[in-house]
Amino acid sequence: MLEAPSVSSSRLSMLCHGLSKCDALRKLDICVGITSVGGAGCEGLAETLRFPRLEHLQLRLGACNVTDGFMSRTAQGLEGAKALRVLDLAVTNTPIGNEGILALSTVLPTLVCLDTFNLTICSCKGIQDSALRACLIAVARCGTLRKLKIC
Repeated sequence: MLEAPSVSSSRLSMLCHGLSKCDALRKLDICVGITSVGGAGCEGLAETLRFPRLEHLQLRLGACNVTDGFMSRTAQGLEGAKALRVLDLAVTNTPIGNEGILALSTVLPTLVCLDTFNLTICSCKGIQDSALRACLIAVARCGTLRKLKIC
């Protein structure tokens, strides 16, 4: 289990890069709270999510003050995550807008191995009704939603 309650982008990248070198890794539970995110952390996380030898992956991601770019890159990483079983995503107090939400909406239907999905979107400015509607439709089609909170 990789647990980091509050991690910077560079630290997340370093941790994920190290994990990708572990050939024996088959099961991984990532629980991170991200408070300052840059491109390096997103790329490192995406690399780990696509790790080919993983058989079981759980991602619990609490993201605060992240951008559309972060959400888009995370969604791209999720797209290749064939071992993903649990996705618990909480995005709060962030300037995320349509791009990030639409990226998430696009990837949700591709997560065929997902068993449990929890989504929290709170105090996010800039999301238009059409993007939120697309996200809700994708969530409904996902079939594994256990908890949804939008405020």
